[in-house]
Amino acid sequence: MKAAHREPPVPCEWHHILPKSMGGSNRKINKVALTGREHFIAHLLLVRCTVKPARLKMVRALVRMRKHANTAIKYQIFSRLISENSRGPDNPSFGKVWSHDPRDGAISYTKRDSIPENHILGLPLQRGGNGPGSKWCNNGIIETMIQNNDKIPAGMKPGRLNQPSIEQLRRASAARHQPHKDRRHASLIQGRTCIAKDGKFKRVTPKTLEEYLRDGWVRHTQVLPHHRALMIEGVRYATRREAAQAHGIHQQTVGFRVRNAAVRWATWAYA
Repeated sequence: MKAAHREPPVPCEWHHILPKSMGGSNRKINKVALTGREHFIAHLLLVRCTVKPARLKMVRALVRMRKHANTAIKYQIFSRLISENSRGPDNPSFGKVWSHDPRDGAISYTKRDSIPENHILGLPLQRGGNGPGSKWCNNGIIETMIQNNDKIPAGMKPGRLNQPSIEQLRRASAARHQPHKDRRHASLIQGRTCIAKDGKFKRVTPKTLEEYLRDGWVRHTQVLPHHRALMIEGVRYATRREAAQAHGIHQQTVGFRVRNAAVRWATWAYA
């Protein structure tokens, strides 16, 4: 806590508060500047306060640090020496950049003023680089990444494969909403009636129900996703549970396949 509200020490090492291997991000809010000794102790404590399988990852990180020094003081000295002797021209990677030839994908790691002819900055897309700007496109079966200034190939459309549409996201959100598992929500809607008008839905109390019915609202019976009938490969199933039992999979898997827009699940849909 103290390190988060002080000036970064010189030299300093950036430590991830929530380790990246445990889902932490590389954002500034998740990093804190520590001395070499503090960094060593932080990783030692991470080993002691985590449980499997995260502990194994923390042990590996600590082992990499202890490869050079077995105590916090020794590690701080070692870290400072490395930092002092690997700055500027003393660093073998100083001033070097990655480049590649877009014709054959050949890569090079050289000084910026020594980039080979016909090479452009960045790694090729096949090597995990994103170049000066890239975008995804797909044809419903496969997806590929192209440069921003390239024309989308015939038969393909922008976006990643299986990227959900707004309507699919809404259906997924509705499927996750299960009032019977939310006691507080269930207590709020208890005794209320669901009504609909012009595509809008709301729940009203018995006292105001008649007033809404006179205004053109009608009673609406809400059917939860897991109670809806499905058509799977030409066979009709009354509920999601029945379909899951027939195919030997979990009910959530059935729901995922029904909502998925991939071609392989095109025969899975609500009846």
